Amino acid sequence: MISVNKRDALKISILFVTIILGIYIRYRLLDESGGDLPVMRRAITDILDHKNPYEITVGTFRKDKPYVGTGSGLDHGYAYMPTLLYIYTPLYLAHLHFHIPLQRIWKLVTILAEIGVSAFFIIKFYKKDFDILVISLIVWLFNPYLIARNSYTYSDPIGILFMLLALDQIGKSDVKSGIYYTLSVSFKAFPLILLPFFIIKSRNKIKFILSGFIIALAISSPFLFSKREFLLFFKGSFLVHSQREIQGRPFIAYISYLFNLKIYSPLTTSILIYLATFSGWVYTAVLHLKKRIISTYNLPLICFNLFFLFTPVFTRTYVLWVLPVYILFLYERFKGKKVYFYAFLIAFYLFFGLYLKVWDQGFTLRNGLLIVQ
Repeated sequence: MISVNKRDALKISILFVTIILGIYIRYRLLDESGGDLPVMRRAITDILDHKNPYEITVGTFRKDKPYVGTGSGLDHGYAYMPTLLYIYTPLYLAHLHFHIPLQRIWKLVTILAEIGVSAFFIIKFYKKDFDILVISLIVWLFNPYLIARNSYTYSDPIGILFMLLALDQIGKSDVKSGIYYTLSVSFKAFPLILLPFFIIKSRNKIKFILSGFIIALAISSPFLFSKREFLLFFKGSFLVHSQREIQGRPFIAYISYLFNLKIYSPLTTSILIYLATFSGWVYTAVLHLKKRIISTYNLPLICFNLFFLFTPVFTRTYVLWVLPVYILFLYERFKGKKVYFYAFLIAFYLFFGLYLKVWDQGFTLRNGLLIVQ
């Protein structure tokens, strides 16, 4: 029989209450559907009808003669690898059979991923630093997006969970790191920002690359039997992101709008997309060539910051990508100096909370002018 002393019982109770409150806040927002619901639904119905869901994606992102899927009313198609579709498809069939609201059944996957990230923090901090664990859980479960916007329509935590697992396996198992990293990219493309970092930090680079390649091959397998199907898949899940225009509230766009600076044009937008994607790669390569020590969480944080600085597309959920990495970086950087950990974490939370709170409308470029829409 396992005996638990009073101190551990109190700790477990605090963690349990924190997680339950986090789940309750999400439960209140389960019926919120969001703009991605019809996109996911259309992609899944295409799969069930044996159609390539990326055909609509490529068409809606195409600049010359773009189309909006066959009368579907979508302004864009599904633009990631199909892993999430594989998970959502049986849930969609359950929705049809049992009449469970679709947005509810799909959000359960995100909730499980958020609990998974919470479990990651618990394993990381429970025995080392309980008060750090508690504030980390509070900041994660009551993140700035959820609190400032009172909205719950994202699926980003699924990719975030696998990214954290991949980072944790660096130096331990290159095979597991490669598998987790590829799964992370397959849910959301943002971990591609860290690809050179993972390769450089892997002890056996061949194992990392090969394990990731096998997983990517398995995920992509339905689209590999025809050149046309493969090209639609590759363009729809990766290349379309280079064709995106200003969206959300990018930092440079916000500064440009406030001070009436004419920074953006179709050309500069394209340049910024490549800077956002590859500046972290270049920075990582330079550090490696200079034989600088690359810590597990410091460099990924810098790569994310470079992406946030340059990207012309900054939607509200992007804040979630960096949040767990920032927590782990602060712990790594200020170990034994908790006051700095708390100060920087609270400052981060307040900054992004206020940024999201005043974010009622995003920016777009129209006739060479940056306007609010």
